Amino acid sequence: MSQYDKYKRNPKAKKFYASKEWKRMRDYVFKRDNMLCQMCYEKDMVTPGDVVHHKVELLDGEKGWELRLTASNLTTLCHGCHAIIHKQKHSALRNDVVFDEEGNLIYIGD
Repeated sequence: MSQYDKYKRNPKAKKFYASKEWKRMRDYVFKRDNMLCQMCYEKDMVTPGDVVHHKVELLDGEKGWELRLTASNLTTLCHGCHAIIHKQKHSALRNDVVFDEEGNLIYIGD
């Protein structure tokens, strides 16, 4: 089981990530970025990339869905850098994030 499916994934996102369109775009981004983590590369480190990351998250409102297949919204990352980004983005210490009654993160600002 993928670490991304460790917790119940949104059905819309799950269907998208299984689509041919996503797989083609993911392959394109990996090639464009030479299969290297772009965060590491910016720090003059060469690290293989494992994940294509959405800069504006897929389910971050209408904008995230509109940008789901936009190459400029996608970047190759290693698992370590991807975890850092998501830990920062989903930190409970942020002022623009709250939990709903089911424990899901809700973005209230930006």
